[in-house]
This record gives sequence, C-alpha cells and structure tokens, in this order.
Amino acid sequence: MTGRYKVLIVLIVLVVGVIAFLYYRVENHQETCEQQKVYFSFNLEKALNFYESLNTSLGLLREYPGSHTIWLADDQALDYNALMLIYNITHNVSAKTLAEQILFAIKSYGGLYKYYNSVFEIFGIYPSTTTPQSGVTITIGNIDNYTLNATLFNLTISNYYDYADLLAYRVLLWLHLGNYSGAEENFISLVKMWNGIGFNDSAYYNDTYQSYKLALFLIVWRALELNPHTCLLAIKYVNMAREVSGMMSLLQSSQGGVWTGYKYVNGKIEYGYNISSMNGETTSLFVIAYALMSSNISIPITS
Repeated sequence: MTGRYKVLIVLIVLVVGVIAFLYYRVENHQETCEQQKVYFSFNLEKALNFYESLNTSLGLLREYPGSHTIWLADDQALDYNALMLIYNITHNVSAKTLAEQILFAIKSYGGLYKYYNSVFEIFGIYPSTTTPQSGVTITIGNIDNYTLNATLFNLTISNYYDYADLLAYRVLLWLHLGNYSGAEENFISLVKMWNGIGFNDSAYYNDTYQSYKLALFLIVWRALELNPHTCLLAIKYVNMAREVSGMMSLLQSSQGGVWTGYKYVNGKIEYGYNISSMNGETTSLFVIAYALMSSNISIPITS
C-alpha cells in the first residue's frame, strides 16, 4: 500500500469518527458548555449568627428568632445542609457543630427526610410519583413550649404551573428522570413569571414578592447549566440569572437572615419588618444558591 493510500485511509477514518461523534451528540442532545459566572453578595458568617439565634432546647432550629414553632420538614433538612455548606466554604467549626446537633436531634423524629417535601429534590431525594402534589400542615407534638409541625405532600394539585416554586421542583424532577424536554418546558414557564423585579405567580399578593423563589430559580438554573442535555438553554438565560442574583444581593438583613418578602415602590426595592420577616427556610435556600453559584458543586449537595 502506497503512502498516498495510507493517508487517504487515515483521513477517511478520521472523517467517519467525527461524523459518528457528531451523530452521537445529536442523538443524545448533548453539548459541552462553559460554566457561566453568576454571583451574588452574601455574608455566610452573618448567616451563621442567624442560625445560632434559631437554636432551641430541643436541638432543632425554630422557624424564626423568638418563634415557638419548629418545622421538622422542610426546615431542619434545609438548615442542616446550609450549615454544612457554610462549614465547607468557611471552615467555621461552629457551623458544623450546629449542623451535627440538628442531625442528632432529628433522629428522634425519623430523620431529616422522614416527612417528604418537594424541596428535598435539591438534595437528590425525589418523590415516588410524577403527579404534582401540594402539602398540608400537621402537628407532630408540643414539647418544651414548642409546637412541632411538618408538611405532608399528599394532595394532587392540578395548577402547579401557576406557581414558580412548584415549576422549579418539576424542573429538578424531570432532570432526574431524564425528561429533558419536560425540564426545559417547565423552566421556560418559570422564566415567563419573571418581571425584572420578582416572580409574579399566583402567590403574588399585596405587591409583595417572595424571596425564596429567587433562590429556587438560581438553583434550577445551575442544575440545567451543569447538565449537558440542557446547558445551552440555561446559557440563553444567563443574563436573567444575573438579574435574579443582583436582587438577591439586597435581601440579607444585618442580622444575617434573609427577608422573606420585598416590594418595589417608586423605583426602589423595599424590605424590612414592615413588609416581612426573616426565617431559616429562606436563608437556607439563599445559602444553597450562593454555594452553587460560587463553586463547582452540583446537585445533589448531600443526602
């Protein structure tokens, strides 16, 4: 075989290889995307101080400072994971100590994930059904002057697409199940609720936007961006992700917690006790979103 034919055969093999690779990429709808930079301002040490103000005699964290209500789900799982992220990023041992305290105390009530909550999908724990469900509050008991509540997700909800948070959870579920078109469809529905200030969904009331939905958006946006099947769609909305993160930079209070709601009045963002309060759930979602935006960790965070 002459050298000319050897070169020709090598070229043919290379071309066939490239075509096969491109065909595989098209068939599997996979793309290689460069991770986008999206950050927001958030003080983890102040957030840790806020969590410490939620501590109780039961070893679990209350809903907000001074509250006599403790939510077994979803607060304890959110707070535990957020505190572990704070520890992993800052190496502040106090965060790990408080997280381990929660983990030990919750064992008496069946563990962090006994009472399933849609937010657990952030941690890689998914429902046993694809039927959209809503929750009802139940009281587990009253101990040391604290009321222990949990939310049971056991009611079918037909209009989940009217709520930004429920759409976000569907995105995570479809990604988990490999239904990438479903994930993208629900994400686009979520995007349409953004008006440049907040998510104007069916829960929008009294001109008040809910802060935790900002964090949920960033969490699912990052999940889409890190998935090779959906990253191109996510990159199309990177500017929106930066708008959302910019809004989130405003909402941490001086006490370290995050205001649960805010308003847009006369061209300014307003927040404070006259509008809403701070709680562990919203703060934890901000911590999780911050960790995802500022590092290469992917969902699930922990389980």
